Amino acid sequence: MEVNNKKADFLYDFEIEIEAGLVLRGNMVKQLRKNPPSLGNMYGYVQQSEIFLKNIIPEESVKCLLRKNQIKRIIGLYSKNNCVIVPTSFYDIRGKFKVTLGIGTRSKQHDLREKIKQRDVQRRGHD
Repeated sequence: MEVNNKKADFLYDFEIEIEAGLVLRGNMVKQLRKNPPSLGNMYGYVQQSEIFLKNIIPEESVKCLLRKNQIKRIIGLYSKNNCVIVPTSFYDIRGKFKVTLGIGTRSKQHDLREKIKQRDVQRRGHD
């Protein structure tokens, strides 16, 4: 099972992307296998030097498993550059759920227009 957030690459300019494990309790694993999450309304936040994801399972936060140096890097970007933490993909590897987190800033409106123009030029070039 793999779920991708295609809109995230368009709406955000990511400085880094990091793979993280998830701390799941009880029947969360069965629930996620039965109903894969929607990445569109999912977001990450920092609390007490730990990274959490909100809205994987309604009304619950899930802790991300990362190395200390990765957490320090994310917290530095998150606080200094006013960045956001957005999941770009969610997948299952050998029974373990993983998420790829993109850390970056939201694209400006004029940047989004440029991305659309470049995409249209590429499409016309391939026809």
